[in-house]
Amino acid sequence: MAKFHSKYLLLIIFLFISCKAYKTGHFNELQDENSYLNNIIIDYYHHSEYIKQYKAFRITLEKEDNSAYFYSILPEVNKWPASFVDTIGSFPKYFPTNFKEFKGKLFIWNDQTKPISQTVLTKMDEFKKLDSFWIKISLGMIDEMSLKKEDYPIEIWDDAIKLTYYLIPKSNLKHFKRCKKMNKCKL
Repeated sequence: MAKFHSKYLLLIIFLFISCKAYKTGHFNELQDENSYLNNIIIDYYHHSEYIKQYKAFRITLEKEDNSAYFYSILPEVNKWPASFVDTIGSFPKYFPTNFKEFKGKLFIWNDQTKPISQTVLTKMDEFKKLDSFWIKISLGMIDEMSLKKEDYPIEIWDDAIKLTYYLIPKSNLKHFKRCKKMNKCKL
């Protein structure tokens, strides 16, 4: 019986060490201003139910106050409609300006400090998340008068997809809290 209990004790110790090694081995030390986003990307990758089903994900800064950042992550099911306003070097309010590719998945977000770059557009196009429909209409490549209603791009809204929220305290950007609802996220 003592051998039986010692085997379970060793198993529990091994699991504890493995989990600790996972966290310290995968999460970044703060090397740049986006390292805390890298940490939540890694966490989302390992805990989201949507990782196997989708290839691209959108990160949104939902709210910022004096003590914390509140981000959300959800699968990106739609393409981003590019326009003449969203040009290389511009600072758009919503269009993605930064990305991280992690284990074959694309995470995109708008970073107000970075302009749109060719690298971001190329990566979005590679993952088929860039739509040039409105630019083609503006350039006369598509005759808008001959289009039917079903020819226009369709935005998909799937109410079954749930956002994952992350609370990141400004006092320690290496730590975060994952929440299912933003109003339930407390420091």
